Amino acid sequence: MRLYPEFRQDLVIREHKVDGKAVYWVKDPVANTFFRFIVFQYYVATLLDGTTSLEEIGRSVSARMGLTVGPESIETFVKRLDTYGLLETSTAHEKTRQRSLLHYTIPLINPQRMIKWLYARLSWCFTRTFVLASILWVGFAVWLLSSDWEAYTTHVGAIMRLTSSTLVDLYILSFLVITIHEFAHALACRHFGGKVQDMGFILIFFLPGLYTNVSDSYLFERKRDRMIVMLVGMYSGILIGATAAIIWRITDQTAWIHQVSLMLMMASLWGLLFNLNPLIKLDGYYMLNDWFDMPNLRRKAITYVKRLVRSIAGYPVESIRSLTRRQRRIYAGYGVMASIYSLGLIGVIMVFLGEIVLDYVSEFILAGLVVGFATAVRPSVSEDSS
Repeated sequence: MRLYPEFRQDLVIREHKVDGKAVYWVKDPVANTFFRFIVFQYYVATLLDGTTSLEEIGRSVSARMGLTVGPESIETFVKRLDTYGLLETSTAHEKTRQRSLLHYTIPLINPQRMIKWLYARLSWCFTRTFVLASILWVGFAVWLLSSDWEAYTTHVGAIMRLTSSTLVDLYILSFLVITIHEFAHALACRHFGGKVQDMGFILIFFLPGLYTNVSDSYLFERKRDRMIVMLVGMYSGILIGATAAIIWRITDQTAWIHQVSLMLMMASLWGLLFNLNPLIKLDGYYMLNDWFDMPNLRRKAITYVKRLVRSIAGYPVESIRSLTRRQRRIYAGYGVMASIYSLGLIGVIMVFLGEIVLDYVSEFILAGLVVGFATAVRPSVSEDSS
């Protein structure tokens, strides 16, 4: 680390208030990554002007914060900034996207031009008039369903006896709902001044889906705006379900649209319940992050639980006493629930996959023999052709 590092000038910085204290969100516009600084960290970063040594910065910080801060502590923090690509001389100007078998994303498109075009035609969806009208629309749909609830439950029960064709239809309709859901997120982010850098494919707990990168919402000053960006996706599903319910109620039972609208209702409901779940990293989880003002809640909570278990077992662990009582309570509760849920869900998925393997064991054996034979003969073919 050189003596005179410089904080990058192209970074986007926004100040927020959390429990009366200032925190600073920093966006790297090149890598599209976000970092949250407390006051101490932000003050150190502002002193990195390329002409001030770390020793001078340490003295300035000590005088400003009323603390004794040595150059070693400053250097450790500056090295982290360099690793994150936040210094002018950083070699890592792009942070690698985190990958996980349980939460794997593949960016497909940069939708900014598409979102701009759509917003110009759909901005009225964010007016009070539309919101009030849509609430009345949903209320009307609920009233229609409740007036014929027995018929609804009977039809749903029939559909739940899934056939291969019904399953394909539900999958297509679910994909349609998810697509509208993701574009709703993107339009809401655009409405509040953010940019959507990418949209793509996500594999979460081995289940496929789509995602929209609305990380720019971290820069929104008001918590209300950030939560609306998350909520609007689920609300779009509610509107789709309400519209499908009205169509189902007023159409003839023999019409094809009657059956399709019922399946669309089911797809919307399943998507809503799945996204509301705060124990996996979907809309409900990110809303909980904003509600508690605790970014990366899942990772921090599970880490806290691991350290807590190790400390109870008598193993040395990194200090957890620096956390507030509120943080410890939330991390412990959420960490335990998220860990149990994740292990249970993985177990269910493994059992399901195991049953598929057992049902088609002969096909898997045949496929394995074909692959093995092809692998075995490939070298000899290559040698002959050379």
